[in-house]
Amino acid sequence: MCWAYTRVNSATPSSTDVNECNGEKGVDYNQDCHHCINEDPGYSCNCDDGYKEENTTEATGNCVDIDECIGVSDCVDINECEIGVRGVDYDVDCQICINTKGNYTCGCYEGYELHPNAKLCIDVDECERELYDVDCHTCVNFIGGHTCLCNDTYVLDINSNNETCIDMNAAKGNTGRMTGTTGVAVGLVLFFILAAISSVVIFILVKQRKENTSNSKLISSKDDLSVMHGISGNHDDGKEEHVTMTTDPPRVTMEAEKMDTIASAKQKAQPKHENVIQEEIYVNTSNNHFIAINQLKQFVNDIEADEQSLLQEFKSIPKPKAETKYASDPALKSKQRFANILPYDHNRVKLEKIEGQPLSDYINASHVQGTNGRKYIASQGPRAKSLTDFWRMIWEQKVERIAMLTNLVEIGNNKCTQYWPEKVNGPPMVSDQFTVKLLKEDAWPDFTRRQMEVSKKGSNSVRPVTQYHYTTWPDHGVPSHATALWRLFRKLTQDADNTQPIIIHCSAGVGRTGTLIAMDHLLDQANKENGVDVYACVTALRQSRMHMVQTVDQYKFIHLAVLEAHTVGSTCSSAAQFMSHYSALNRQSSVSTKTVFSEQTEILSSIGQSLSEEETGVARLAENSTKNRTGILPANRHLLFLQMPFNGRSDYINAVQVPGYKGTENFIATQWPLEDTVVDFWRLVKDHDIQHIVLLEQLSLQVGQCELHVQLVNVLMQNDFPKILPESGQTENFGEIRVHCKEIEQNDTIVSYTVQFIEKLEEVVYMNTNTEETNFTEQNINVVVLKKPLSNQSIIDVRSKLGLNFSSTSTNCAVVCTDGAKLCGLFIAGHIILDMVDAENEVDVFYGVQQIKVVRPEFVQSQEQFLQLYDLVKAYLKQKIKS
Repeated sequence: MCWAYTRVNSATPSSTDVNECNGEKGVDYNQDCHHCINEDPGYSCNCDDGYKEENTTEATGNCVDIDECIGVSDCVDINECEIGVRGVDYDVDCQICINTKGNYTCGCYEGYELHPNAKLCIDVDECERELYDVDCHTCVNFIGGHTCLCNDTYVLDINSNNETCIDMNAAKGNTGRMTGTTGVAVGLVLFFILAAISSVVIFILVKQRKENTSNSKLISSKDDLSVMHGISGNHDDGKEEHVTMTTDPPRVTMEAEKMDTIASAKQKAQPKHENVIQEEIYVNTSNNHFIAINQLKQFVNDIEADEQSLLQEFKSIPKPKAETKYASDPALKSKQRFANILPYDHNRVKLEKIEGQPLSDYINASHVQGTNGRKYIASQGPRAKSLTDFWRMIWEQKVERIAMLTNLVEIGNNKCTQYWPEKVNGPPMVSDQFTVKLLKEDAWPDFTRRQMEVSKKGSNSVRPVTQYHYTTWPDHGVPSHATALWRLFRKLTQDADNTQPIIIHCSAGVGRTGTLIAMDHLLDQANKENGVDVYACVTALRQSRMHMVQTVDQYKFIHLAVLEAHTVGSTCSSAAQFMSHYSALNRQSSVSTKTVFSEQTEILSSIGQSLSEEETGVARLAENSTKNRTGILPANRHLLFLQMPFNGRSDYINAVQVPGYKGTENFIATQWPLEDTVVDFWRLVKDHDIQHIVLLEQLSLQVGQCELHVQLVNVLMQNDFPKILPESGQTENFGEIRVHCKEIEQNDTIVSYTVQFIEKLEEVVYMNTNTEETNFTEQNINVVVLKKPLSNQSIIDVRSKLGLNFSSTSTNCAVVCTDGAKLCGLFIAGHIILDMVDAENEVDVFYGVQQIKVVRPEFVQSQEQFLQLYDLVKAYLKQKIKS
């Protein structure tokens, strides 16, 4: 039978009355009873002002809010914007206060955007988001706007708010046409500004020249990176042969002096204690940037504490002197996504020329050397006008693999034109030269793999092309961790033919693109030299393509990515090699004296250790805070909202959505409902089309059917768990939601139920007798309750019972435990990891855990749970072998 419980208040006085009011609130008397008064039998409640007692057949002593505004016409909204004070009644950074019913929101000026909490305005970094004009050469952000730095022979256009660059001659023409007092004033201002800038520039150049004569070179003199070795092409009579690679593209060489001990340029204040042990801490100096692997963790901690030092280092990266004459042709402007991001002449990718089209060999892409024989092409994301050129490059360069690091649209801005068909095995994408078919698409939580084939008119061959599309790079900023990016990179390069270049592109083809290529170089350097030189690597990459690694955040992320890779080691193994991989977790990490397993646990524990009040602001609102069972709150960005309107109830529930493996399943982790939120739980089930519910409480029940219901009731009452299911064959009304229990079955580890929603009751007449006919929904909801504490076997049993696996159709599964985190995280991580085993015959426990902790940091909270997941894989593989 399905389980439930009700509070019992006998109608007959007992000879020995029990004083419930002396007991525990929420256990012996109602949680919502304000002032308990003992009765014989039972108890009653006095309620605070503004509340009244409302008893039901299910519970006694409910103090419920009195809605004083019902039937009263003079309850009006308070207009915070009109009568309130900025910084008191509404946020000081709310630029245009807009009143709403019971609240307010904000309008923002140009250059600002509304914060996710809708209560204040924040600056838009137009440079980071690439929202600046195509004629802005180098964007410089400031609060509320941006300006530009211009290349030689260009000046700022004052008629466009100093946001574009124009040729000096054009500027002079415009100035010459200015008349009267305004023209003279502007001319004087420009003169003094230019004079001041010139003085500063001259001073900096003189200073740099002096420093350069004394500092050692960062790049080996053995490699001339200003020359693109190995590219041959004839330029006779306007005709050019197809570019061929006779040797490797220019090598990215990183050489730097290694120093045993490097003194800090800025000494930190030391506590005044005797016998202080001075640890060797690496801090970058002007002539050396090499960081030994065993010092990298300390270096990362230092730059976390002092980000200005890293910013200064990043800004000091020298600019290359390579030319972009060919790409600067005005006739090619329509093919540039950004006017200030152009390929260098010496290593631009050259397409085969089309007869009668002298510039048809151009595409905004550059050859870049990888490691271990790999060759890359760093490219901008194609525009509509360069879509055919992009596929020409793929065909002519014999490209079979592509890494795409941007979404098509981010924050309303077009980042890249889609260059693949919409649907698998659907209509192909056809141009005058190429036909592209999408054969297969696999989606993971962080990236999607698309397998395509391309054919060219006039050719009998069909070529495979596989794209790895990283979909979770933040709109501005960098990923919180590098594990998923390393996973993409491993799949991208696994068994790749090094004679064929790999295309890597984002939007401009420099920021995210440069970051991934730098990660490849630096991991290789760390393995070979036991240290890294990020400064030298980025300097060298910028010899191949301008602005590679575009922001200081990306520069910092590279350090973190290499540290993560070396700290946790290779987290993935084949199923066949899992036991060897598992044993290797006990070896010492290369960055500390701890074991690899301990380092992995430490990194996982550091993920979102504590969400800020701002990040959990919705859950903390007055109308929502009472709906939280514990202090574990959902982050605003991962909230699931309720859609079904319900009188007097908000759209909040303490639940988060967790993507399953390859997107075939979605898990919803939620706390066990409170007495007042049971109706919200069933609203969640209906709104989000949940097919499975798993209740993970450690009930420790006996197998006997007759004892099952009584024990469930006792356990629930002891743990303050309200009933959320009807008894077998019964219907329960949760608010306005009627739930009916159909079936029940059990085995040694689990109890299974099937429930349905009742849509409506209709009165019908049978043989002059009135009766009610129940209409059920067609959807069956499977509910599973554990009879014993969550174990590896119960995870495997539930997975089998519900048919949860990577090959199942898209399903939503609600996972419920006391706090919505501890047991939920273990269960969800276990399913994701086992799906990986079945789908790809590989194991990556670290990746599986990290993916879900990004959604809710409290998932998999201990080293014991992390170890249990490794044991789960061992148990599962043994069962697979036996079967």
